[in-house]
Amino acid sequence: MGEFFLISFEEIREIVKRYKNPVGVVLGSHSALDAMGGLRNFGFKGLIYTTKQRAEIYLREPRIGKPEEIIEDLPSTVKRDFYVSNDLKDIIRKKDRWMEAVLILDRYDEILKPENIDCLLELEGIQIPNRAFAVYVGGEKCEKIEKNFPVPILGSRTLLKIENREEVEKNYYWYLEQAGIPHPKAFEYEVVKDGIRFKEEVNQPLVLKIPHAARRLERGFIFAANSQSLEEKVRKEIEAGNILYEDLKDGRAEEYVPGVTANFNFFYSPLYAEEDWGEIEKYIDTIKS
Repeated sequence: MGEFFLISFEEIREIVKRYKNPVGVVLGSHSALDAMGGLRNFGFKGLIYTTKQRAEIYLREPRIGKPEEIIEDLPSTVKRDFYVSNDLKDIIRKKDRWMEAVLILDRYDEILKPENIDCLLELEGIQIPNRAFAVYVGGEKCEKIEKNFPVPILGSRTLLKIENREEVEKNYYWYLEQAGIPHPKAFEYEVVKDGIRFKEEVNQPLVLKIPHAARRLERGFIFAANSQSLEEKVRKEIEAGNILYEDLKDGRAEEYVPGVTANFNFFYSPLYAEEDWGEIEKYIDTIKS
């Protein structure tokens, strides 16, 4: 197999120069619905690629209709604007017939096949990245995206890997520290025969973030009142098979900050950033009042 090199900014810029009617492309995770809604509101076509197991979400909630259009007959509007196929070439042939298309794959990383890459470029696709894209397509350190995915991306291609905390030194914690943004304090521990041992006793609530034993692309969270309690819980979780001993070296123990746990989903437009932050802005206004 030949050696792959980092896709350059100049290469992508030349591709984008040829675009006349770009299409937003997003991997089908929970944020895909927000992205499709935003594209629809600005009059852009959108393509979701997903798997058979997750397709129902997007078939159940199609983002159809023109900007500001009042939809009176939903079935006919869906028929007019929505298209589903397991063949990207078929989706391209029918491009004039849809505003939102769903491509159904067996696996997410099939989007990296050369024939699919060629189709995305023909479609004038611009990938809207999300965490699922980095995890399911990117591979280790997101190298497959940086080297094997020559499709324009909204945002920085080389920043996607900073969430791969255990794989890169300059992860998002590093960026937070460089920017002077506060984040939960980490506590060091050493891996011992039956689990972990903290280098110093910690007398405050803690959480250990560590890869899940079964769902390898997800992290598990172990909460405890203090370091002694966390050490005991880690031993029990290893015995129960919920975490793996070899993953302890990649875990992170940090202070638990109590408060409301929230995951904001919103459509952010670089064109109107100063005017509208979507639902987050409305939420903040509600708090202020």
